Amino acid sequence: MDDHPEQTSARLAVADALAKSPRWRSAEAHYRRLLAGPPPPHALLAAKAHLGLGFLVERAGDAGAAFASYQEAIRLDPGLMDARFNAANLLLRGGRSAEATAAYERILKDDPRFFLARFNLGRLYEQAGRSDDARAQYRAFLDLAPPSPAYAAARAHAAATLGAGAEGPRP
Repeated sequence: MDDHPEQTSARLAVADALAKSPRWRSAEAHYRRLLAGPPPPHALLAAKAHLGLGFLVERAGDAGAAFASYQEAIRLDPGLMDARFNAANLLLRGGRSAEATAAYERILKDDPRFFLARFNLGRLYEQAGRSDDARAQYRAFLDLAPPSPAYAAARAHAAATLGAGAEGPRP
């Protein structure tokens, strides 16, 4: 039986590596095999497998299956912030703004430095007409987000909302 923690970790690492390559279907099969066998010896390993599987099925267009995978990951490890964030994003994309807002608020209660949740929450507050709350989230986002090109559009939106001179961290 290969349910030893190191073996399970290795199988999870293979699935994760495949998920980062063009071999998504193979990665999905690895995650499913890992989850179909005996329960992993640590709940965190199963939670991470559900997170990886959720990401892949979301990428394939199955939002319902992705949400279920993320929820199972959260059930197994409530501190798995990526699963919580991905589930909140699915709520947002599904038009469930109130639920998404509550989900992002819970994420930030547990991890105030989760800058992407701050940006998304700022957008939701902005759309709801809660401009002071939106500005607070955008300011925190700008303070926390790294100056990576990956966040350039979000930084530009936050800075524009806050006004000139708001594009960088506070001194």
